Amino acid sequence: MPFNIPTIDIGQSFSSDSVYAESQANLLREILIEYGFFSVNNHNIDTKIIKTIELKAKEFFSCSPEQKNLCIGYLESTGSTRFIPGNSHMQNLRIVPDHFFSNNHKLLQYENRRLESVGKTIDDYMLLPKDDIVDGFESATRSYINAMSSVANKLLPLYARALNLEYNYFNNLFTDPYWIFYCKYYPPYSTLENQYGLAEHSDLDFITILPLSSVPGLEILVENSWQPVGYKENSILVFTGDFLHRWSNGLCKAAVHRVTIPETDRYSFPFHYNPNFDVTDESLPSCINENPIVDSPLTLFDFLHKRTLL
Repeated sequence: MPFNIPTIDIGQSFSSDSVYAESQANLLREILIEYGFFSVNNHNIDTKIIKTIELKAKEFFSCSPEQKNLCIGYLESTGSTRFIPGNSHMQNLRIVPDHFFSNNHKLLQYENRRLESVGKTIDDYMLLPKDDIVDGFESATRSYINAMSSVANKLLPLYARALNLEYNYFNNLFTDPYWIFYCKYYPPYSTLENQYGLAEHSDLDFITILPLSSVPGLEILVENSWQPVGYKENSILVFTGDFLHRWSNGLCKAAVHRVTIPETDRYSFPFHYNPNFDVTDESLPSCINENPIVDSPLTLFDFLHKRTLL
């Protein structure tokens, strides 16, 4: 039976004098400590935006390899990820779902060493899929990214209060946020034992925002038991990532999840949202104690660079 995911309502604006907002912040704190994930209600995202990006993704992934490779962010799958018992986060490099990614290039702009390390310039990268690959894909991607960014921005004051900070605490830390959007395709195929569309992992980021797919496959680890996530129309999930886990000094649980091999084509559109690159993961003021989990704080940039070798 699908797990009953906790829910936060973001239909109302959150301000310091809102009793309702404070009640939602208290609920969010409990969720972040116990689960690390939740769904949002009343996000006011037009369903056409999500349906359109899925339609364009289907068109894109049905293109020839030559066409798909025109999108610089495209990475062809070499199979599925495989979980190796005894190493709970084992994931073979480059064994990933067929996907492409877009980001706001801040990772490239932040330091020259990134450009030098890969021998490229910003001009070598395509920020968004272009319409000459799939008509209307660029505008659909822009609309989707803007919609997910709006959900993230609505959540920031709520996260601040959930962490016993002032509502506006994060305002100056997300003036130039780094985001990355993935468009993933999971085809159905026969599998080996312990083989998955995407092996178990937690995301690296502050949060990940993900509209639910109507095709089953997503599972979340709850109290050492894998729980399938049931489909609920217009539902959007939010996962805590590793950066927030570190930033909150371990208070916020990073959500561990995986994707099983689907029985039919499955598309997924995770949006990873982060603060400015110079923000460090040193414990937030309200999370400081005598046992910090971070010995040597890192900026977001250095954290991502260290963890992914980007």
